[in-house]
Amino acid sequence: MTRRSPAKDGARDAAAVEVMALQDGFTLGEWLIEPSDLRVSRGDVAVKVTAPQMQVLVCLVESKGAFVDRRTLRSRAFPREPRGDKQLREAIVAWHEVFGDSGRRPRYIAANGHDGYSLVARFELDEQALAQVARPHSHRLECLDDLQDPLAVL
Repeated sequence: MTRRSPAKDGARDAAAVEVMALQDGFTLGEWLIEPSDLRVSRGDVAVKVTAPQMQVLVCLVESKGAFVDRRTLRSRAFPREPRGDKQLREAIVAWHEVFGDSGRRPRYIAANGHDGYSLVARFELDEQALAQVARPHSHRLECLDDLQDPLAVL
């Protein structure tokens, strides 16, 4: 019979709580991220994203800035695609467009060679920060797939 370490169980429980809290929403830089609604917003602009795109972002946030290899991101966001490289690249490009990010000067998501990515923006689960960003307003809801230039609506 294998004994469980109370410290390891506590760490696993804390990680599970944090992952669940991410689904309720968090801030990433200037953006409010709402995974359960597949929506990101800043000011009066909201952008609707796809579930796989959101999975890529949440996976990067869960890593807290640590390197996440492409295989991990693909398995999370595109589990039924044996070779989801193209879809992963498209998801990263979509996030760069939403955040106004650049591969040369990343402020949100940085590539680590050809093997993976890491989050470089600061994120918060703090409810007070969420309340400030999520003030009542009427968002123009845009679908990321329908936008030719998401920055044009900012």
